[in-house]
Amino acid sequence: MVSTEVKAAVDAAFREEWGRVVATLIRVTGDWDLAEECAQDAFAMALQRWPADGVPRRPGAWLTTAAHPALSLEARVALTLRTLAGLTTAEIARAFLASEATMAKRLVRAKQKIQNAGIPYRVPPAHLLPERVPGVLGVLYLLFNEGYSATAGADLIRQNLSAEAIRLGRVLDRLMPDEPEAAGLLALMLMHDARRAARLDANGEIVTLEDQDRGVWDAAEIREGVAVLEGALRHGRLGPYQVQAAIAACT
Repeated sequence: MVSTEVKAAVDAAFREEWGRVVATLIRVTGDWDLAEECAQDAFAMALQRWPADGVPRRPGAWLTTAAHPALSLEARVALTLRTLAGLTTAEIARAFLASEATMAKRLVRAKQKIQNAGIPYRVPPAHLLPERVPGVLGVLYLLFNEGYSATAGADLIRQNLSAEAIRLGRVLDRLMPDEPEAAGLLALMLMHDARRAARLDANGEIVTLEDQDRGVWDAAEIREGVAVLEGALRHGRLGPYQVQAAIAACT
């Protein structure tokens, strides 16, 4: 919840600093549209950060610094799903609960932003890896979901996508053993995947959870998922993937 004081500070900064921030960004990027988009992102960031961090002494400087061109988390996840995972625009749109036309425009804007701002395509240095984890987890989660319940095609379940998401989840959990949410996501995927054999009836129709034959669930995969989740919970830093995995373990 944004307080009245913070909202007033953001409104005042918008009136007083918008022009200067955009002008600075136009000089840096050479692109008017990109400059305005980055400025808008900076003000949106202020609404998120200032309630917790406090209103900065020099709002204009803070906004200008925050507006260095960068892709949003949503844009990074969407582009990764498109370029690395190979999902179609329609499949990505479904994952983000957006129309295909809207997602197509977002992908085009993201690509233009990379080109115009000169954002490098590289493996981030080690000190930046922790802040990239949410985006990576988002990609794996959405990739798994597309395999678990396909957007289109003859197969309602695309086991190859789910298997690849789980494989990459294992790799991430091994590389980042101190990141409990990586383990939480792996546990969640394992427990859902364990039910795969019971999700379709003889006619290829989806069987709801309450009507599934639990006797054909993969007990070994469930045990592995529970063990991975228990390891994650021992870190004492609960996150949404761990919570979802805990709920899955109880059903």
